[in-house]
Amino acid sequence: MQRRLVLGAASAAALALASTALLPAQPTYDPWAWAVWGRELVQGSLDTSAGPSWKPLPPIVIAALSPLRLVSETLPATVWVLAVRFAAIVGIVLTARLAVALARFAWPERRDLAVPAALLAAAALLAGGGFLRYFAAGSDAPLAMSFAALGALALLSGRPRLGACALALLVLVRPEATPIFAFVAWRAFSPRAAAAALAAMVALWTVPEWVGSGDPLGAFKQAASRPSWAASNADDPVLASLGEAARLLGPVTLAGLVVASLALLARRRRATGAARWLLAITFAWVAAVAASTALGFSGNARYYAPIVPLAAALAAVGLVQVVAFVDGRGARRSPLATLVPGAGLLVAGAALASSFGAVRERMDAEASLARALAAAPAAIGARVPASSAGEGLAGARRLIEAGTLRVDRPFQTHAAYILGVPIVAVERPQPKLPRYALDHPRIPTAKERRGSQLRASLGRAARERWRLLATIDGWRIIVRSD
Repeated sequence: MQRRLVLGAASAAALALASTALLPAQPTYDPWAWAVWGRELVQGSLDTSAGPSWKPLPPIVIAALSPLRLVSETLPATVWVLAVRFAAIVGIVLTARLAVALARFAWPERRDLAVPAALLAAAALLAGGGFLRYFAAGSDAPLAMSFAALGALALLSGRPRLGACALALLVLVRPEATPIFAFVAWRAFSPRAAAAALAAMVALWTVPEWVGSGDPLGAFKQAASRPSWAASNADDPVLASLGEAARLLGPVTLAGLVVASLALLARRRRATGAARWLLAITFAWVAAVAASTALGFSGNARYYAPIVPLAAALAAVGLVQVVAFVDGRGARRSPLATLVPGAGLLVAGAALASSFGAVRERMDAEASLARALAAAPAAIGARVPASSAGEGLAGARRLIEAGTLRVDRPFQTHAAYILGVPIVAVERPQPKLPRYALDHPRIPTAKERRGSQLRASLGRAARERWRLLATIDGWRIIVRSD
């Protein structure tokens, strides 16, 4: 067993490294913010007053990786991305194993259904909207999926302590899992140990935010800040949030969930009890996130990430139910045992292929940001006072701190990391529009996918006042002509 775990971990690590041949290990907005905070934790200067909402696990891990900065300043962030990709690959395997466990609970006499269930679960997970983007960029979503899958599998296998530990890690990226963790920990450990663990979770979410922004509840207020792309700003916030959930789950999972729900309602076998519990948790989580969106929280698709592996495993069981029904009690195996998983894998492949181009373009834009920042002062040249400019990244830092230069919103946390400044120095609102802007016209803002936030925030008359000054590796330096 131990040897299999080592071989499996080594294989997942090798696949994570191999993925960099197609997708460079480049973080995006949230992961770069965690890298900034990880560096600030080590330096004792944490500032969380700007950027995304605070999450304990990523900055703490990146802070632990800070000795790697002796090799390369960006190496901790790169290793973080590889770690997330490793976790995502492990999460696919865990989801497949969860589906196998559920299928064996439901049909202990049908061992031949294990492989179709595993393949369908993996296909359902991969076909979900945004999986490749989250995988490539080092997002917290693959971690949430993997921790949730591990927790569910451990509990089904009669290992409550392992399940509680997995859920503890899940809480450090998704606080909505706290009630489930508290219940499992209370049953797995002594009440005193469970209470201490819960207190530690609360402290990790509130104390760093208190130090970094002066508000212990800052992370939760940020989640309720209603950015322009938020589902909470839609005419029907609940419907918009449910749409985010549907896109994240993907077509294979949604189709399988319908079948699984109908099958579990029709069956009365005791062996389906585990699947019923997972289905109840899945729908309860969806209802809770949708309700929180109605109350003003953003309704981000990533809020639904923990239920994705549960839903994928349940969907696999639902679709395998079709195979079992067609097979009946006959000795001959139905071709559906091959056709249904094959169709699921084709849908997953199409979903990954359709999103690859946009994901790769974002990775390339992140990779060229440092060169664009370094070249910006020279391109701007004598147009700014000598006291505000300079050469290379030092000059760019002075321009940004003076409010003369603005970086396109999706790249502001990366710019903060490159320049060695707090995120607030790059992201803070200026009393008026900056004179110059570093803009990548082909990369849409998060969620909006409609061009840069800088340009989207300007009225028509204001947009007409901007003109192109220079182009560097796909980046545009634009200047206000008034």
